[in-house]
Amino acid sequence: MESVIESAQELITGLDSDLTRTATKNTATFIADKMRQLKGGRDKEAIIRGYEELINSLLEDKSELERIARSYKELYDGVEISAENLEYLQNTIRSAIHILSGFGVQSPQNAQATESIVQLISLDTLRTMQLLGFNYKKAIGEPLTELCAEKIRGFGNSNNKTQQSNRKK
Repeated sequence: MESVIESAQELITGLDSDLTRTATKNTATFIADKMRQLKGGRDKEAIIRGYEELINSLLEDKSELERIARSYKELYDGVEISAENLEYLQNTIRSAIHILSGFGVQSPQNAQATESIVQLISLDTLRTMQLLGFNYKKAIGEPLTELCAEKIRGFGNSNNKTQQSNRKK
């Protein structure tokens, strides 16, 4: 998971660098100066070539900026979750937490912890946290995966202990 995050950070850093380079390449001052230079020239062909080069350079910059914007959007879409998916996520996680809590020892503290987690994943909370840059996969997905794995391992271990106890008898 960390390699994915590091890869995304490297991609963002590269995009930031590309954006800075492209945005500063043909500033308004540079364009105005270039146009003044071209206007002052006597050779009609050189002036036309100069304007064509300037226009082509601006079109290349436009294409590069569009590519950068698409890349940023793809990164955003990878972490942004739609309202419909947030609702689905909330319902699914609520069910998973209740199922997993059934594997453990039932106590008031466990019930309270389970209810706190369910409240944490309310639709409004999830939306607000998403706006703040909350990383669902890291904060909810990874611990839920670990919890599920622990419960399954524990279930397997309790079966093995029962089988071992039966063999000794």
